[in-house]
Amino acid sequence: MKTLFATIFLTALVALATCCTTAERHLSADVSSITVEAADVTDHVISVSSSSSWMVDASGLADWLSVWYDTNNPSLLFVAATEKNESLEERSDDITIISGDGLVLTIPLTQLSMDVRFNPTPPALETFAARNAPAQTIDVDTDLTWEAAQLHGEWIVLTRGTAEEGTENTLTVEVPSTRSLQPRRDTIVLRPTLEAFASMADSVAVEQTGLGLVAESPMMNEQTLEIEIPREGGEVIVSVFSHERWDLSTDASEQTATLSLTEGPADTENGITVVVTVAPNDTTEPRTFVLTFESGGETYEYTCNQQSESDQPTEPTEET
Repeated sequence: MKTLFATIFLTALVALATCCTTAERHLSADVSSITVEAADVTDHVISVSSSSSWMVDASGLADWLSVWYDTNNPSLLFVAATEKNESLEERSDDITIISGDGLVLTIPLTQLSMDVRFNPTPPALETFAARNAPAQTIDVDTDLTWEAAQLHGEWIVLTRGTAEEGTENTLTVEVPSTRSLQPRRDTIVLRPTLEAFASMADSVAVEQTGLGLVAESPMMNEQTLEIEIPREGGEVIVSVFSHERWDLSTDASEQTATLSLTEGPADTENGITVVVTVAPNDTTEPRTFVLTFESGGETYEYTCNQQSESDQPTEPTEET
């Protein structure tokens, strides 16, 4: 935030000025000019030496320039550009220092024009696995402000880095596990926010492989992929879709669950039906077992949870 220096009436300093000879009066700084890069918004310190009190003439100072001083060290003046120069033209303004002796010192500050570059890398991310895929990072070599968007769907999770961490020009890309046999593809579009540089927009391709096998059941919780079975048991219908043949096993005892099929062919269209017959759970503890499919060198596990007698809702008693 720009600090506007209050207007200082120098009447009280006239006596001081007149008592000093021309040789004794002086006003100088340790720099004659300052040049900063287009993206440089850091503080720059000017050391001022003066034979009397001094101030900065803030009238007419450019909006993009800020000046202030430290009251604990009155010989220092701080200056900074308050924003990036996102243009093709450099800009400059004068910092004018006025002393109580009537001396004036002008220090030009120039902010260079934008180095116009916009280079996202890599042009395509490595193919994400269908399950538990680690995040990947896009680096954007630019001084321009920019934004990112997914071109088609909404299955990609995009997270921008932060200026505080020095990662504002990075984009973290994550994808959730898929429940599809088919791969999915999309494009991340990266573009400068200023319309003048819209033609520099670029893109990064994203692809995720599909699963080799998917099991579906009306009794399956699609969020947890767990199959919920009532206490009384019964038949659990599971449809198996796969690119290759598969084998099925379970850690349940034969008294708990039996399988109508323990192997099956590839089928990506209609699915192969497996019937899991589950005995009633007459105990007071919930029962859990796992269905394990193996196909194409991959293992796919689905947990079955069966309620117990204690899980059943009790009928309310009528008051007499």
